[in-house]
Amino acid sequence: MFLNADLGRRRVITEINYQPMPNMDALIQLLQTLHYGNSLVVKVRDFKEPRDEAVIVVHFPQVAKPDVLFTRSLKTGFWSIEPLKLPRAYLPLSDAEAELGVNKDDSENNTAYTAVDGLATRIQQCAVWIEAYPICPANGYNSADARGTGLVIDPQRGLILCSSRLAKNPTSNISITFGDTRVSATLAYIHPLYPFAFVKYDPAMVDYAIPALELSSTGTRLDVGDSVSIVTDTEAGLICSTAAVSERCLLSTYACKWCLEQRFFNIEQFSLSPSPAPAGSNIGLVSSNGTIQGLWMCLPTCLHCNTVYKNVGIDVSLIWPSLKQLQTSENIPTALRVLDVEFNHQSLVKARALGVSDSYIQRLKKLPLAAQSILNVNRILRVRSPETPSLEVGDIVLQVNNCHVKSIDEVASFDCKEVELLIVRKGQEMTVTIPTAPLCDPNIRKLVCWAGVYLQEPFHTVLHQSVRLASNVYMFMYDAGTPAMAESYHDNMFIVEMGEHAISTLDDVVQVARLLKDPKQAEFNAEVAANKEFKSGTIPGRDVKIRAVLINATGFVVDAENGIILSNRHVMSAGPSFHKATFFNNQEVFLQPFYYDPEHDFAFFRYNPAELKGVTPRAIRLAPEKARSGLEIRVVGFAAKEKMTVHQGELSQLDRNAPACYDDDDTYSDFNTFYYQASGISGSGSSGSPVVDIAGDAVALKCSANASASLNFFLPLQRVKYALEYVRQGKIPPRGTLQAVFSHQPH
Repeated sequence: MFLNADLGRRRVITEINYQPMPNMDALIQLLQTLHYGNSLVVKVRDFKEPRDEAVIVVHFPQVAKPDVLFTRSLKTGFWSIEPLKLPRAYLPLSDAEAELGVNKDDSENNTAYTAVDGLATRIQQCAVWIEAYPICPANGYNSADARGTGLVIDPQRGLILCSSRLAKNPTSNISITFGDTRVSATLAYIHPLYPFAFVKYDPAMVDYAIPALELSSTGTRLDVGDSVSIVTDTEAGLICSTAAVSERCLLSTYACKWCLEQRFFNIEQFSLSPSPAPAGSNIGLVSSNGTIQGLWMCLPTCLHCNTVYKNVGIDVSLIWPSLKQLQTSENIPTALRVLDVEFNHQSLVKARALGVSDSYIQRLKKLPLAAQSILNVNRILRVRSPETPSLEVGDIVLQVNNCHVKSIDEVASFDCKEVELLIVRKGQEMTVTIPTAPLCDPNIRKLVCWAGVYLQEPFHTVLHQSVRLASNVYMFMYDAGTPAMAESYHDNMFIVEMGEHAISTLDDVVQVARLLKDPKQAEFNAEVAANKEFKSGTIPGRDVKIRAVLINATGFVVDAENGIILSNRHVMSAGPSFHKATFFNNQEVFLQPFYYDPEHDFAFFRYNPAELKGVTPRAIRLAPEKARSGLEIRVVGFAAKEKMTVHQGELSQLDRNAPACYDDDDTYSDFNTFYYQASGISGSGSSGSPVVDIAGDAVALKCSANASASLNFFLPLQRVKYALEYVRQGKIPPRGTLQAVFSHQPH
């Protein structure tokens, strides 16, 4: 509650609702009198600068983590934990709120909301300010509080349309502001494919009429050259402008290896000229002929790569299916199914060269320009087993279930388990039946916090970045000071076993956690509160063995006969762990961590070649002597844990110092070796990727990258090749060091 109010750090609370807060007892006593729906007037001051004071209004949340009271025994030093039950019911406004005008009913202002002609006035009456504050981490976000604009689409049912960037964390407490009235709301639905979400409020909480916006029918859209009037509503006020549709193209957002933002694809967007919305505007409406035909949306952005806010236009027709289901049912709309591929537009000239028949192209030319669409597969999103029919990169889709493909919307999602496609593959027309896959649902329904670890089902970003899922329990974050942090757990792992119990779902976690709970915990808390002294061994608690799978790297075979794989040292855990390798035909084999270099960032795994069926890997030869400045290279690996990708570049420097990969001194970074530097590589690849020349020989090992500067850093292979000869014989390479770190200083 206080964190979301931006009170700031190192602040002392001096008053709440004009009552002095001299100590923690006064705060606890006041908290036990609060009810949901009230707002608190909090006065704070900087503990170093007493004259630096501020008064902040804090909204009491509807849902929060369990309220607990920690009390430390001065005699024993132990902490006791007991629940602090706070009321969660609606109450009339407090005197402090009434004095500040919070949620105040101002009849004079309410009379201003009447039917007035003009698009801007109608939209202003429907615009609301949305604030979302997270209860706990979810979907990979910790404190992803968000603020922005929403539009009341259905005032009778209390449905508000907003950008999905306001719903990063689905567990958030949401409040909406209508003029001078503030009410609570809930997250009704996040669309898994398109960048919008719906928020729902109780219409009875708003005591004035809100006009309904007139949306265009499902079959209409804006075309290039159409003139439009656009209204964007920001926190600073209403902005009105005119523009024209300048372009229609497929939207594809940048996929960052470290970013948790949802990636958008297979969406047709339109651009406006001049672009009307300032950076950060959340949602706007584009009108033509008095009806709303488009939405001007602000997409979620990649903060790691420092990308700017991106505004795009999407057709209103995309929201109709979800809106109709929300209007007719209390349930979340039906889950969507997709082909697990990303499409790209292809010109008719290129389509003819790729094998599309002249007769088909002539039929296309007779259709309206907007329907002259040729779509080809640009990228495979998730690898399927070889036995499952699937599309391939380069396939051109002509028909879906015997209907001509006129737009990307017809292949973006489906409500059936398989579709019949007429495609062109390698210059030949053929009919194939392709199973559809369920699209990841961002509307999470369950989240588990156990021993400081946050667990949930794999969310959209994990599914986009993972080749295979070890289980449906994903650990994405842990709290500071918890057992998880003390034991140096790695986040971004799949939990497969807890305390000798197999784990595949969150229900398994809950069941096992209850079995592992020490029955003496409640008794221990009471004894601590009573200042009882404890002897060693009488404190409740137990050790729990957890087995997890971390999918995070690439490796490559350097000896197929003996089953030896080369990867990075930072991929292999120094502690007890098990590893699996997935080959290109989706076969998995268990790996034995064999050698972990004590100084440089490389390691060797071993596998049993007899376990591989139907695939014979070819070893990549190590050729460190071929490395030279200006050498054209390819970095081959599973970039961002997706399907194998190949990035092109050249070696630009052979004598740079080893990169400092981490900010703290407790985490490994390489030393006492030169590193190679490469530029001009569009993607960062992944750890353990081979760096090969035109002959396919490895000249270096991918170790780290600077994504913002498009620089990649590679480990030379001289020492790797030396160690490999010993590993082939089943021996540990003899190694030594002067126990000093050297730095290269050029003249």
